[in-house]
Amino acid sequence: MAEIINCPSCQRKLQVPETLLGQDVQCPSCGATFVGRVSGRPPPLASGPREVLQDRWDADQRSDVGRPLHGDRPYDDEDDLGTEFGRRRRDLSPHRGGMILTLGILGLAVCGIFAPIAWIMGNSDMVEIRAGRMDPEGEGLTQAGKICGIIGTVFLVLGVCFVGMTIMSGLN
Repeated sequence: MAEIINCPSCQRKLQVPETLLGQDVQCPSCGATFVGRVSGRPPPLASGPREVLQDRWDADQRSDVGRPLHGDRPYDDEDDLGTEFGRRRRDLSPHRGGMILTLGILGLAVCGIFAPIAWIMGNSDMVEIRAGRMDPEGEGLTQAGKICGIIGTVFLVLGVCFVGMTIMSGLN
């Protein structure tokens, strides 16, 4: 049977299964992590047929209410592959490492205008990753794209300077 507890930060009432009492749980409203303990007698669940109560239990199991943390990382069970790989962090914004790396490579090989875009996006995403607001899984891709963007930007600036000097020497 689920127990009703209050979040110590925002005072939201959370329904926590008995199996999670004494473990770390995370409030879906404010994100506070605390140990699930019952201080007093919880209010009784609404009476109703067993099917209705089972539906409420199933709905609570699918929501964030009373979800245990895996270390300090809550994951989305829909993407759970049985390991930490392939799981998406629900509490963080997704990384854009693949896109930044693609822009960096395009800036190096095809069109130089993509290079500064990759550098700027990579720099801002690295700040977000290090601040803990973005999924750290894409840190390597983001860093590689940022470096490609820096190199591509240097080549772009050198190319523009070369073209400018060629035009200036042709005018004399």
